Amino acid sequence: MMRTRHALFAVMAGWLALTLPGVGLGEVPARLVLGTPQLYDLSVEEPHIAAQLRFGPNGDRLSAWRRNGRAEVWTLAGGTAEVRWNTASVYADSPDLEEAVGLIGSRLTLMSTGRSERPRGVPPAHLALSENQRLVMAADTPGVVLRDLRTGQARGFGTELAVRNGLAISPDGRYIVAATGTFSDGVHATALEIHDVHENTRQVVKSPGVVLGMWRLTISSNNRLAFGTQRGGKGGVLVIDLETGTRLFEQGGFDSYWVRGLALGGADGDVLVTGDEKGYLRIWSVAGKRKLFELKQQQPIQEVAIDHDRRRVAWSLWDGTIHVATFATEYTGFARAPAVPPAMLQEGAAQQ
Repeated sequence: MMRTRHALFAVMAGWLALTLPGVGLGEVPARLVLGTPQLYDLSVEEPHIAAQLRFGPNGDRLSAWRRNGRAEVWTLAGGTAEVRWNTASVYADSPDLEEAVGLIGSRLTLMSTGRSERPRGVPPAHLALSENQRLVMAADTPGVVLRDLRTGQARGFGTELAVRNGLAISPDGRYIVAATGTFSDGVHATALEIHDVHENTRQVVKSPGVVLGMWRLTISSNNRLAFGTQRGGKGGVLVIDLETGTRLFEQGGFDSYWVRGLALGGADGDVLVTGDEKGYLRIWSVAGKRKLFELKQQQPIQEVAIDHDRRRVAWSLWDGTIHVATFATEYTGFARAPAVPPAMLQEGAAQQ
């Protein structure tokens, strides 16, 4: 089969104004593009793709981890990036971006001190880090390990299946969520295994005929969990309250096979951002159970992020670029950021 290589033009200087229906020239929304577009193959997940994104507390910095092992933190006002590591095969950073852990070669390395150690047993394939310096680790085997980076104390938690699809820890360190499963003869068997560290309890979530938790898990500051779903080749998303188990929001039947990027914004976790393989960036109201905004990209979206104030959204594309948009009130379009570097591309559309 012939593989097609794709390229995207970059706007490297100045402003490119695209007039949209119903939008005056002076009101044209804007977005910031970080990085230089690379050739990509739709049949391969290229190593230059940013697979993890996270805003810092003030929304003025953005961390990104790429599949080639490069971990970087962008300062948005200047459009410059600090490279933390170039060879982190697995990576996690804290919500304030002040700490990070990476698997460098066969050693787990702590960014703040440079201390490293060889993990016992199989090296972790998944890492997640809380605000209070609790690190959760898992290999592609059953079970997870929770470690307090301040005290060094560690604790293990069992899982029914191998931690294959994802791992997350709540910002307060109370909940661990492991997306476990198997894949055999073209069939997924998946589950979400939720551990309450304080109460020492475990809940296993399964749904016959539905693939749960593939690609991304995200937990808000008030312990809402968002994860991807798939039924009959159609992607979707589900949001639940980790404390009560209540289903807060569910959307399915997307044209895309997978929803790859998920993020919850705000102290109340009420704004959900999704990005999928068909290139749709969507913003949803969890409480209102409706779509607020939609933007179609011409290539798959791998990951998304939203800042604490719910005004700034980022998404990564398969050409290696990262796009950052500052939104107007009520998500009626993009607002101009007060300070932006010259590499800009403008577009956007609101959903009423």
